[in-house]
Amino acid sequence: LPYLYSRLSKLGISLTNEKILKGVYIHNWAADQIFINQGMAWLLNSNLEREKFLLIKGVALKHSLYSENPSNRPCSDIDILIHPRDIGYFSNSLESQEFKWKGPYPPWFAFKYKKSFSYILDQIDIDLNQDIYEFGLTPNLMVEIFSRKVPLTIDGKQFWTMSPTDMLLHTLLHGFSWNSEPTSRWILDAALLIEKQEIDWDLFLEAVTANSYRVPVLEQLKFLVRELWSQIPDYVIDGLEKKASGVKPILVALHLRESSRTARRLQRILYMDLFSSRSFSRHDASSEISILIVWRDNLKMILQSLRPHSKTSRPTK
Repeated sequence: LPYLYSRLSKLGISLTNEKILKGVYIHNWAADQIFINQGMAWLLNSNLEREKFLLIKGVALKHSLYSENPSNRPCSDIDILIHPRDIGYFSNSLESQEFKWKGPYPPWFAFKYKKSFSYILDQIDIDLNQDIYEFGLTPNLMVEIFSRKVPLTIDGKQFWTMSPTDMLLHTLLHGFSWNSEPTSRWILDAALLIEKQEIDWDLFLEAVTANSYRVPVLEQLKFLVRELWSQIPDYVIDGLEKKASGVKPILVALHLRESSRTARRLQRILYMDLFSSRSFSRHDASSEISILIVWRDNLKMILQSLRPHSKTSRPTK
């Protein structure tokens, strides 16, 4: 809505609900000033080694796609993409600055099973991301993403961010998943990336298929073409439609859409266990289906045991 109001005002177009849009714009602008004075001030003066991380999501998009008016892109935290081998460095650096661990997951669980984890100091919220999403199948994905990094200048200081192609893939995956915050902003982010940035569609298609991200990505691309007339090459969508789904993309989609934190946690563990099993690496359709059935039944059984038997009863541990 802030972006919509800004664009309409610039074009001299007025609407019947213009006061509502203006109110949303002013509220978002005020919140952004707080973020700039706290979060961005910390980032600009931080002693973190900039070669070790990439700025992603809101902060990166604010100063690239929305650089004409960064306040048009809501953002309340700082997302940093790091290599898994540097978790210790960043954790120690933040803790030395009195940042505290945030979230329901203990560090050992987050480091092993989650793609991101947070630290907080007063109103400054830092999200460390060790992957663009869980369950990527390419071992060298993070190395490849860092090798394609591009410079990002903020207030005269140089940082690094993902290439437009990697940023688009990350935006689609992030927007597909369930989140307590509205994920509708991914629509505008993705549409502007396609419109304003140079996307390497061959590389994009290769990354999607190699990591079994077909199911969530294909749905998003079709939506963008259908609703926003985004210019996506036909061969990209055709290539994803012809690619066999298999078990892995289905499991990714199931996990991304699950609203229950307990279910997401269990699926994450079971899914990673599946990836490490020998039978899952076979290319036999019947064995994959059998694995999926067992995986689904195990999840249902565990969830059932956690479900309270009445409104007043408490779930068992």
